[in-house]
Amino acid sequence: FCDWLVEEGYTMAYYDVSEVGGWGTYLIYTLAYFMLVEIGIYWMHRTLHTNKFLYKYIHALHHSYNSPETLTPWASIAFNPLDGILQASPYVFW
Repeated sequence: FCDWLVEEGYTMAYYDVSEVGGWGTYLIYTLAYFMLVEIGIYWMHRTLHTNKFLYKYIHALHHSYNSPETLTPWASIAFNPLDGILQASPYVFW
């Protein structure tokens, strides 16, 4: 299925850097992508903190792991699935 999407032009996948416009264009696109994704993640995370409804029902679970007994590497992935989708959305939209 992935090959078909690429072959039919439904993706922005390139086989060679020259198809993007060269290394300069490639670097500009890469930097722009990273900047937009980081800004998007920042604002999504900030919204999850500042919107009382989103914080209480979606994001607060992530912050409930804050004592020495529960603060482990696993706490970083303890979140509501909708929280994960929202914070991953900048990767998809940019």
